[in-house]
Amino acid sequence: MCGRYFLVIQEQQLWMEQFSVDAGHLDIVPRYNIAPTQQVPVVRNDGSENELAMMRWGLIPPWAREGNPKYAMINAREDRILETRSYAGPFKSRRCLIPASGFFEWRKGAGKTRQPVLARLKTGEAFAFAGIWELWRDRGAGDVLSCSIITTAANSLLEPIHERMPVILSRDLYQEWMDPGNQDVGGLKEMLLPYDSSLMETFPVSAQVNSVRNDGPDLVQPLSGLTPDREDFSGDPNPPPRQLSF
Repeated sequence: MCGRYFLVIQEQQLWMEQFSVDAGHLDIVPRYNIAPTQQVPVVRNDGSENELAMMRWGLIPPWAREGNPKYAMINAREDRILETRSYAGPFKSRRCLIPASGFFEWRKGAGKTRQPVLARLKTGEAFAFAGIWELWRDRGAGDVLSCSIITTAANSLLEPIHERMPVILSRDLYQEWMDPGNQDVGGLKEMLLPYDSSLMETFPVSAQVNSVRNDGPDLVQPLSGLTPDREDFSGDPNPPPRQLSF
């Protein structure tokens, strides 16, 4: 699944090089502990060019009675995406990229302990989750843009930690994925595969990431003396953030 991630891209040049989008109109700062319901930068395409917009992480379907539903629809399973009313429409015509530099997962330790683990590309470069977005209209409060990250089966690197992982798209698929005119559902679903584990790395990080109040570069630094291959992780006894998928 994906319940926390981080994003460190500031330079306008990098946004243009990696996502072909102008980020000059948004004040985007490095964030090391992005959590559900927060505003996140999302790249979408209007049929002619890419656009960067801020959206609430946790999709709100258009028929919802309120803009802050009890359950945050932060992850959409690829194997159920066409069967779920809230996701089927966005999957067909409102697909997006959700830029990230890495994400966190929690590995079970002794007893009730959970060790946070960071996953990222070996190159350290930013990448994009496959996402879907929606527009919820409120006559009083105005429009709300929201999004969900699509998940798939975990690759061999992540499988010992969690059975699922967010879909990471290769750059050559970005435009085809975002094209609102692309109605090839079969072809789109073929993009939702586990990312090549040989291109990724994982390592344990501080349990400080468990709290959404904490944010800083220290959260993405490896813990000394621990490696991702150890079976006896120790960590903070607090449970990881609740991860919901519908």
